[in-house]
Amino acid sequence: SYFVNIDETIDLKSISVPALIIQPFIENAVWHGIMPKGNGETVSLNVSRRNGNVEIIVDDNGIGRESSQQNKAASIAHQSKGVNLTQSRLELDNLLQQRQAKLETIDKKDQHEKASGTRVIITLPVEE
Repeated sequence: SYFVNIDETIDLKSISVPALIIQPFIENAVWHGIMPKGNGETVSLNVSRRNGNVEIIVDDNGIGRESSQQNKAASIAHQSKGVNLTQSRLELDNLLQQRQAKLETIDKKDQHEKASGTRVIITLPVEE
């Protein structure tokens, strides 16, 4: 299942989000995190304002990046370019827009230190 939560106080038309920045992370969450796990898993997209920035968070409770990487190694060689291309687009956008957007990937763990999904946080500075 999936959830989309957008802070209603944010004027989405006034925020410049570079093309194809969010999509690869949602796709990775579904294909590499959720699909191998089976059922009952979720992906969420949260957009909120924090400390003068807009935070876009893609969060899943799938198998995690380490297990996903092991699955890839066991299958036919797979070269993921989506995340690297996204990072490059974000860096280019930073140069063009003269801002400091950031990308952070967090490997989530449960209380037993077992992988419990992935969280990607995209932080975009906004002009007030």
